[in-house]
Amino acid sequence: MKLTYTNGAICDATSGTKAVFSINMYCDESMGWQDFDVSPGVLGNLCEPYVDTLSKVACSRLSVSQLWGYLAQYSQFFGAFLLVAGTILVFFGRKLLKPAVCFAGFLTTIFVSCLIFYGVYLENESDLADFWYFLGGGALAGIFVGLLMCWCMRVGAAVLAGWGGLTGGLILYESVLFRAQAEWLFWVTIVLCTAAAAVTAFFFLDQVVITATVMLGSYSLVRGVACYAGHYYNEVTMAKMA
Repeated sequence: MKLTYTNGAICDATSGTKAVFSINMYCDESMGWQDFDVSPGVLGNLCEPYVDTLSKVACSRLSVSQLWGYLAQYSQFFGAFLLVAGTILVFFGRKLLKPAVCFAGFLTTIFVSCLIFYGVYLENESDLADFWYFLGGGALAGIFVGLLMCWCMRVGAAVLAGWGGLTGGLILYESVLFRAQAEWLFWVTIVLCTAAAAVTAFFFLDQVVITATVMLGSYSLVRGVACYAGHYYNEVTMAKMA
């Protein structure tokens, strides 16, 4: 990490250049929180002097995958898809039950494909471009799975309800449970909410499907707007920040 002070005294009368002073802070995980080391004397030249420091305080405390930053570059495309899908789910989710169930199967397959990429294949930044192969493969398989869900409606409705429960769990954690400052609670919350919604759909199909499509559609609309407006981090990053 580097801290730079600008607009110093004129160091070169000929060009009128002003001095810039920098403090370089390097991370050392082996040091204690109270330990601090600094380079002997000021380094650099008259116009750009600097000192080097070494401390555990300079180490990053938030580690997230570079995949999220990579995907942010294409947020305008994902945003358009989420806005359209969200609008349909919110206002016509129950009337268009089969398309909604097909969408849930499609979304689930893509999610599994991305999970395989993220957890198994992705090892370094150079692999990020291969994400599109997994996304395309997941989309093609998702069409078949979505159609299969339409044939087995009760199972498809449970999957759709599970996505609604997942978004409900995200909202619950981000609004209330994040105060516990426990990342494991994030995963427990969304898993329990997803499972509870999916199981309940077998017994109260209409009520759960209506609620699930509204929850998933509303979340998609907000997330779609955030793709253009910004300032809405993905939930995994938010859990780590909490």
